[in-house]
Amino acid sequence: MESYMSLMLSVAGVVISLTSVAFSVWVYNKYDKRIKEQEEKLNRFQLEEYKAKVEDSKKAILRADAFILDGRWCILVRNNGMSPARNIRILFDEDDKGGIEFATPSLLPYPILNMNDSFRLRLSTMIGHNIKPVIWMLWDDESSNDRFVEQSLCLS
Repeated sequence: MESYMSLMLSVAGVVISLTSVAFSVWVYNKYDKRIKEQEEKLNRFQLEEYKAKVEDSKKAILRADAFILDGRWCILVRNNGMSPARNIRILFDEDDKGGIEFATPSLLPYPILNMNDSFRLRLSTMIGHNIKPVIWMLWDDESSNDRFVEQSLCLS
């Protein structure tokens, strides 16, 4: 009887050990799968972020500011993007133009505007001109041709 009891205790110990090992393997596989899914998501996110940075590096970002210089209105056009802008055209919304013309139209289309560069255009304004004209700036860059931005200026 004593040997039967020790055999049963040995078998119970082996069963408990095997159950413990099986549970440990199950927990390891469960967490390993979760970690691999998170790594895959992180890799996908990093790849998308890298693609977005590459795409942004091919874009020029043009902005215009209006200011008075020597008693005349001027527009300062800046490239805040990472890529040069080429063939820059500036158009007034015909419905919104109201007494404003470029004093130096021969500057347009501007051939190339590198990163962090700018150029200035003088405006001719007539009495009663529109104080909030809308302009369209069109340009070509490495990402595409005929990119544009519509922007309002403040001439008051």
